[in-house]
Amino acid sequence: MKKRLLSFVLAALMIASLLPATALAANIVDSGTCGAEVTWTLDSEGVLTISGSGYMYDNGSSASGAPWYGSRSRVKSAVIADGVTSIGVYAFYDCTSLTSVTIPDSVTSIGGEAFFNCTSLTSVTIPNSVTSIGEYAFSDCSSLTSVTIPDSVTSIVNGAFAGCRSLTSVTIPDSVTSIGDGAFSYCESLTSVTIPDSVTSIGDDAFSNCKSLTSVTIPDSVTSIGDFAFSYCESLTSVTIPDSVT
Repeated sequence: MKKRLLSFVLAALMIASLLPATALAANIVDSGTCGAEVTWTLDSEGVLTISGSGYMYDNGSSASGAPWYGSRSRVKSAVIADGVTSIGVYAFYDCTSLTSVTIPDSVTSIGGEAFFNCTSLTSVTIPNSVTSIGEYAFSDCSSLTSVTIPDSVTSIVNGAFAGCRSLTSVTIPDSVTSIGDGAFSYCESLTSVTIPDSVTSIGDDAFSNCKSLTSVTIPDSVTSIGDFAFSYCESLTSVTIPDSVT
């Protein structure tokens, strides 16, 4: 009788020890497709996982077109699995709780406004496989402090990092030939920027309202600087404009 009672108690204790782990396990709360061969799941801990092969849909012309848009406030992290080749237009638009994203080497393009207004996103590593970043892709990511721009990118398009108010420094690779309109406008914490010899044009408002920028050297490769390119750069004390600028 005592042995049976002891066995029962031990079994009960084992079951009880397993209950917390089961209770804490993340459950899939929503799922669907976001490409011809790409699927997505969102779990109870806010992890959005995108997997499969090929490109993500561009969600039409609507900012609310992403299939998880209705649950966007629950998305805390995004994991894009190897095999996915693109991040669609408006993919994470207005995901204000998103703090981190993993982008694999299989991704070659990031769509326009893909991370627009992701106000909790603090850092992004863009792999060398990415050759194009759409307009306003990271605009208004106000908590973004660091970002890598790979050597595979040839142009920083209009508004790409506009409104990244916490961004303190940026290195533009030698592959970049143009900096678009408003590319870094309102990056109010940006203190320094290195413009490589490969750049030939700086667009309108490119660095406007970069209130902490203290100095900038424009290389001999630049032939044009757009209207208001450095307007309201209140801390700018020196700027070197080469003879190449016409």
